[in-house]
Formats: sequence, structure tokens, C-alpha cells
Amino acid sequence: MRDGLVVTGKPSTTPIVGHYVALVSWPATDYHWYRLDDNAYWSHKRGSAPAKNVDESGNAIADPEVCDRDGYTDFCGYYLSDPVKVTIA
Repeated sequence: MRDGLVVTGKPSTTPIVGHYVALVSWPATDYHWYRLDDNAYWSHKRGSAPAKNVDESGNAIADPEVCDRDGYTDFCGYYLSDPVKVTIA
């Protein structure tokens, strides 16, 4: 949120500006982001691996809260990322 992300509820459509993202964490290890795409499904990218639109079981991601996230067991919330307002350093 210090970078300019805005907390939102679960989105049902893509925003007019920016992207909806969802944050999850692997407790005491790592965090990970998912992005809502124009096709109403979510995608994500781990490290230097290519981006993908399926979960760890190979299923399209309709809901990042309940998809197979492997060890990323904690769902932290939904945010709006507006490129005009977000600072990435």
C-alpha cells in the first residue's frame, strides 16, 4: 500500500485503468502476486519463469483465493494497481 496499491474487494471485471492484483504468501518464506486478465482469469509469474495462466494443478485460475497455490497458503487480499499512482522501486 505504501507503493500506491489500493485495497479492494474481490473484483468481478477488469478496471478501466490499471490491473487488479491478488497477494498471497508462503508463511515466513515468500510472497506472490496474481493479476486479473481481460479474459476474466488470473495469471502469475514466479521469478524468472515465464508467466502462466494456470495454477499448480494445471487448471485455469478463476479465483486466486481457492486455486492450487502450492505452499502459498495465506491469501492476503485484492488490490488495484494504477500505473499512474503506483511507485515500483
